[in-house]
Amino acid sequence: MKKIAKVAIKQATKRKKWYSLNVSPKELRLDVTLTNGQCFNWKKYPMLKNEVDDMKEHPHFFGVLGNRVFLLKQTKDDVFYHVLNEEKEEEDIVVKREKNIGNKNNDNNKFMEFPSNTIKTTTSSSSVCGEDSKVILHDYFQLDTNLEQLYMEWCKNADNSFVDIANSLYGMRILRQDPVECLFSFLCSSCNNIIRITQMLDSLRKEYGTLLYKDDERDIECYSFPTIEALDKIATEKRLRELGMGYRAVFIKESARELNQPMEITIRKNDNINSNHSSGNSSSKKNGKISDTDMTTVKKYKSGIEFLNALRTLDRMKVKEELTFKVDKKKLKALAANGGENITRRGLTGVGPKVADCVALFSLDQVGCVPVDTHVIQIAIRDFDPALRNVSLTKSVHERVGNLFRDCYGPYAGWAHSLLFAAELPQFEDKLPTHVVSHIKKFKDMCKEQNALKKLEKKKRKEMKANEAAEGKKKKRKQKKKKVS
Repeated sequence: MKKIAKVAIKQATKRKKWYSLNVSPKELRLDVTLTNGQCFNWKKYPMLKNEVDDMKEHPHFFGVLGNRVFLLKQTKDDVFYHVLNEEKEEEDIVVKREKNIGNKNNDNNKFMEFPSNTIKTTTSSSSVCGEDSKVILHDYFQLDTNLEQLYMEWCKNADNSFVDIANSLYGMRILRQDPVECLFSFLCSSCNNIIRITQMLDSLRKEYGTLLYKDDERDIECYSFPTIEALDKIATEKRLRELGMGYRAVFIKESARELNQPMEITIRKNDNINSNHSSGNSSSKKNGKISDTDMTTVKKYKSGIEFLNALRTLDRMKVKEELTFKVDKKKLKALAANGGENITRRGLTGVGPKVADCVALFSLDQVGCVPVDTHVIQIAIRDFDPALRNVSLTKSVHERVGNLFRDCYGPYAGWAHSLLFAAELPQFEDKLPTHVVSHIKKFKDMCKEQNALKKLEKKKRKEMKANEAAEGKKKKRKQKKKKVS
């Protein structure tokens, strides 16, 4: 009986049920969407010897959404999905069935239901793998948005270089990620690269998440993302540093603490409501704005999750304001003198303008947000405004660069920006025409040379000031000697 059960279990775990998303490569390409730096929870599925040919032809990716471990497969016509922790469900069902058959005294020799607490998000196999999972993926990939139409609109106002990039990196979508996971992911992104960020988040999941799926044959372990409560109450700054978070450990710990308590949003008269995702008290809204009768509305939320989800109803400027960490400097100076008096602050610890824009774009439906860093400024200098070459990365420059993208590409400027940003990444060089790669590299090299010259000039100015100061001191000493003599 045990042998039969083991064989049945093995067969159950080997069997993969593929379900179609009914989406063409023009609307979704996994190899460009899941590897462009907007998320860090997808990896290529390890190949076994008998699978090499199929996987080379059809790229496979696995990752965790909520408590489900998805396996995705790209074909020339469609994207297919499978839920890997469904295999665990099937395994337990087989074991239960065999136990029932072997128990003569059991009055209920029928099929036993899989316990609902094993896979937290579902109660049955059909809900795990069927339409329920399809809805999750449909929302995650934002398949209601016509991507092909967006590409056509962008190319109307763009130069030939953008058109070439669009034709090469077609099917690149912006994901609708979980706001909590997205926030902590980009807190880890500061002064970091994609590989390193992925490693840090893997450590975070393994330490504070829940094991959802394990495959020893492929050396795979999949964990859920830690809850806010776990990061606040269980995680320590010391342990986070040991896991490789470095100085970001403070940001993770403090943001978790801030989110694990009631939060509020103050909506003023001039604060716009996101027309694409409005919700709440409709009587106080008129034409996308708070009515004159409600000069200020304070909305309170029991948890950080509710707070983050509520940001979807606001416009990008308000979302950025609520996320970006800011302290009243005047009150900060008075803090020590007043024995720890509360200071006026907003936002989350460690969240600057770029991180705020990333979270807004990749998880809060702010399609017009353009995350700005030195790479994006270089793109803006190259494609829009050479005058940006000599400016510093200030708040006003952030908005100025974002407006350049929004003026050119329209409401979905954040999506178009991600396409141009991806073209700068080394992993996409082989997908782009050689003349585009050459153009990008040439401009990058020119920027490096200019930055090197700036550094050299700065060094020379510093040395000149030091020499002038030294000469001044010599003159003063000579003058003193003369006076003494």
